[in-house]
Amino acid sequence: MAQAVQGSELRRYRYRDLAKTHLWHVPAAMAVNLVRIANWLMGEPLAQTRTSRFAASADSA
Repeated sequence: MAQAVQGSELRRYRYRDLAKTHLWHVPAAMAVNLVRIANWLMGEPLAQTRTSRFAASADSA
């Protein structure tokens, strides 16, 4: 979701008109998916996610 918000203007089109909002979200979601597929095909690694304190303590024990 963050990738879509950063890459497009999804926050601005929140609740103005449902049909127009949906019309904007569909191509934006398609664009995000195309970028993800392109990155996967090129072998780019995924971004590191945050490790929770619980998982970090389980790894160290």
